[in-house]
Amino acid sequence: MEDLDLAEWLAIALPLALCLALGVYPKAFLDLIRPDLEGIASLFSTLR
Repeated sequence: MEDLDLAEWLAIALPLALCLALGVYPKAFLDLIRPDLEGIASLFSTLR
């Protein structure tokens, strides 16, 4: 792909690498957002 320069390659490669990492090892991301998700879940459970 000779039409892409370095900045365009990085714009494609970084999100692709992030998607690959989250697909292979999602636990790191899920552990990071778990406290917020539990807070949101408790909010909705009190509304029921």
